[in-house]
Amino acid sequence: MLAVRGAGENLPLRNGAVGAVVMVATLCFATDPARLLAEAARVLWPGGRLVLGLVPLDSAWGRSYAQRGRSGHPFYRHARFLTLEDHRRLLVATGLQVVDGRSTLFQSPDDAPTAEPLRHGLLGGAGFVGIAATRDDAEDPDTSAHDWDLA
Repeated sequence: MLAVRGAGENLPLRNGAVGAVVMVATLCFATDPARLLAEAARVLWPGGRLVLGLVPLDSAWGRSYAQRGRSGHPFYRHARFLTLEDHRRLLVATGLQVVDGRSTLFQSPDDAPTAEPLRHGLLGGAGFVGIAATRDDAEDPDTSAHDWDLA
């Protein structure tokens, strides 16, 4: 694996250079999330995957972290959490298509933590969501596993 130093909004890679881009808890700290996603799409080769791990604002965890940020938390004060629907719109606008998703962390941030299984799909209320996406121009992306449940 080769490590490259650069800003996510302006990656020092050629078009179609990589098979995967992984961002975990990254978009909420980006100055321009749309540009970050567009740059990820640019460097993916056809059929390559973008994997996102995120805390949606429209979950108890997202609301809790956002409140901590408004209260001056040294870490969360820099975050701008987005709803699951906001993420979907950004992905579509930047030419990415969701091909899979998993959701977890349905317990309250105020409760004692317990182990939770991953649930298939992008489910509303989940405190942590994993999304796999590919470029719209990818050859035959498998979208059968995609399930948006924003309720």
